[in-house]
Amino acid sequence: MKRWIMWTNLFLITLTIACGADFSNDKNVKNDKRFAAPHELEKAIPHNGENRLNLEIDFPVGDFVITSHTGPSLVNVKCRYDSPDTEPVIRFDQRGELGVLIIETRGNHVNRQGIHINGSDDNEWIIEISDKVIVDIDADMGFANAELDFTQIQLKKLTLDIGAGVIETMFDELNPERCEIEISCGAAKFEGHDLGNANFDYFSFDGGVGTSYLEFTGLQEGAAEVSLNFGVASNNIVVSDRFDVKIRKSDSFLAPMRMRHFEERDGYHFSPEYGSKSARLDLDINLGVGHTSLKMKKTGDRI
Repeated sequence: MKRWIMWTNLFLITLTIACGADFSNDKNVKNDKRFAAPHELEKAIPHNGENRLNLEIDFPVGDFVITSHTGPSLVNVKCRYDSPDTEPVIRFDQRGELGVLIIETRGNHVNRQGIHINGSDDNEWIIEISDKVIVDIDADMGFANAELDFTQIQLKKLTLDIGAGVIETMFDELNPERCEIEISCGAAKFEGHDLGNANFDYFSFDGGVGTSYLEFTGLQEGAAEVSLNFGVASNNIVVSDRFDVKIRKSDSFLAPMRMRHFEERDGYHFSPEYGSKSARLDLDINLGVGHTSLKMKKTGDRI
């Protein structure tokens, strides 16, 4: 939770600076020709027999996309940038059947307060991951407008650390691998669609300031644990009626939680006909300040 507090403070400081300062006379910006127009970088990492991929990403600011691809390469990286601080650096190392890919920026060792705000208008990364390998992803994003489509990606572990922005994740098909997912957000709007298709054993979400929409629908089977820690936020949780759902929640008058059709006993809330389904979700929900609603989605319904 310390990380989202740090990013929230940085976000508020940056807004203050951006509203009150004029960067047009910044000598570094004015004299560096690399700020004049966006640059493009494309790189295909060849697939040389790897069956596992560790992907580490440090993305500072801009538009960010993850998707799958069916071609011969292991990963395709497509970047557009207009600042030396956001110029991508791509490093790949093959260790037998394991590939390790690190994508960061030349300014990654510099405090992000040093990034020129007017040098990030044209920053975009698109990362296409092969559907033929098992993948661990560890992504650290500063200020991102991100679309993360994990459909057809064999995801084993996902760690997202998000400072601020708008983040959307999608799992349109069942992940063939059982996985673990850990997400931490600062000042962000986060949407997670069809999270049941992620096929996770464990899912955790730490929210800071903002809104969240977490949709636990999909084709997952077996038992899974969900840990949700909300800060100052408005939160919407959707669970499928395909799951037996057991909920432990801690709320207060500062953070009311609304849910219907759940039976309360022994300090827990249970979905209707609990124990009759082949899939189970155990939710542990801790509320900060704000409003949270939980809805049960019947198969075939729209929400």
